[in-house]
Amino acid sequence: MKDLQDDRSFDLPDGYELRDDGIFLQADPENDNSAPIWLCSPLKVTAVVHDAHNMRWGRLIVAKNAAGKTHEWVMSAVDITKVAKISEQLLSRGLKLSSIVSDQKALSRLLSAWQPAKTVLLTDKVGWADATFQTFTLSDGRTVGQKQAIYAPLDTYFELKNDGKAGDLDTWKQNVAQRACGNPVLVAAISLSFAGPLLRILGLNGFGLHLKGQSSTGKTTALSVATSVWGGSDLIGTWRTTENALEGKAALANDSLLALDELGEASAKAASEAAYMLANGQGKRRASARGSAPNPLEWKVVFLSTGEISIAEKLAEAGIEQMSGQSVRILDLTVDGRDYGIFDNLHGEGRAADFSNGLKRACTESYGVAGPAFAEKLISYGSEYRQIFSSLLTKYTAHILTSENGSRDGINERVATQFALIALAGDMATIFGLTGWEKNSALFASTAMFALWKKSRLNPLSQGEILRRIEAFVISNASRLTCVGSSPVTDHIGWQNDSCFMFDREGWAEIHAGLNVTLVAKRAKAFGILAGADGENLKAKAPAGIPNRPRLYMVNRSALERHNLK
Repeated sequence: MKDLQDDRSFDLPDGYELRDDGIFLQADPENDNSAPIWLCSPLKVTAVVHDAHNMRWGRLIVAKNAAGKTHEWVMSAVDITKVAKISEQLLSRGLKLSSIVSDQKALSRLLSAWQPAKTVLLTDKVGWADATFQTFTLSDGRTVGQKQAIYAPLDTYFELKNDGKAGDLDTWKQNVAQRACGNPVLVAAISLSFAGPLLRILGLNGFGLHLKGQSSTGKTTALSVATSVWGGSDLIGTWRTTENALEGKAALANDSLLALDELGEASAKAASEAAYMLANGQGKRRASARGSAPNPLEWKVVFLSTGEISIAEKLAEAGIEQMSGQSVRILDLTVDGRDYGIFDNLHGEGRAADFSNGLKRACTESYGVAGPAFAEKLISYGSEYRQIFSSLLTKYTAHILTSENGSRDGINERVATQFALIALAGDMATIFGLTGWEKNSALFASTAMFALWKKSRLNPLSQGEILRRIEAFVISNASRLTCVGSSPVTDHIGWQNDSCFMFDREGWAEIHAGLNVTLVAKRAKAFGILAGADGENLKAKAPAGIPNRPRLYMVNRSALERHNLK
């Protein structure tokens, strides 16, 4: 094994020798009858390893088996003292080992005594390896930065990607990033992806954008361009997954981007829990493969989601009202209805579909190069950048609030800060030479997305908003409500008696114009706003005095009176 012998950057402890056919214990110089003793196949210890907490000490070992396969792995300091563990690790990799116990003990002493000058940081997560922000581990196990590090998880909760990159930065910049120019949704999506490494640096919690729009309008293309910053299309997950699997995806996306397609495929309960779990950055405590109860998976991620319905509408399917905490963790954005679906500029393409397909194709040819380059640039700035970025974030937040006349209430300011982080990340990537965008392109896009969010901030499926719309409609259209038992009034829209206001489907749709009226009715029933509906029915049979007694949406007066209807 010449390549090991020719590397003189390491020193064997005294008393041992590396030859082509293996590691030998040297002959006893004081015993003329002593001969070198073969211990195992050739190997070398290339580094001492430990984690960021100065724990998990061990050795980084490299060896080549008889089939020519090179193995590099970490053997813990604890395992080095155990002959059985040494045997297991060598033999399982196709290496050979003396069967004599005394020889195996000699090998154990060698590995313990072998102290190369090089030290490698051991990290059990992707993303930033430690609080110095000098090393970043990618989802395929590669690391970038000033410290040498190796990914070595305590337990395997997820598999690293086999192929984390393709193409080069210039190609990605030309065919993906620059074609996003003039498309605020795409610029915001890419900028969001760059924001992942900044969360931990700036001490911010994770959050996500949910792109709502009709089918075939380009939402999945936005996912593709965003994930291409860090890797290929295999990074795009689905909402239709188990809680365990989602935790693994979030941990794999630590300090970068988590992408989830088709919210409609998830259950409402799962979507509700995921909103908190993903933003809070911690999974549940579960027993490991060894039966112990390790610390739960942790992460900090930004995430991008798509669906034909909003988060609020999804929760409403199960009668769950979206809380303010959820609304600022996943921000609903209705992104279709622009010039060409979610697009504004097709860059010379005749059809939105052609532009979309071209972008997705470009994302399969170049990916996983911009994100690592961004992390490397952040590392090169050193510790002084944190104060600079924090100051810029404050300025960006103020700009977004001022541009959109946003009030300084807690929710508005928190969301503006999140969009400011997106803008800061995109503009820093531009300054780093990674996008080819004009100055402040990301700030412009983020401000536009904040405006979209403001339009949907008032949850149309909350109890208060449903009551407010009914209340406003009844007050404005009192003359169009026929008293039960009387002849219909002009421009009749519904009925009323001492206990209820009653509407047919057309009247209900007029009150809740632009919304899914069935979904609104389900929510209204769950809140006790609708009366008399039995079983799964949303409408109740009309009282005597209404011709033919059709089924109607029966709104409790008492519910409106509690909402200050005058």
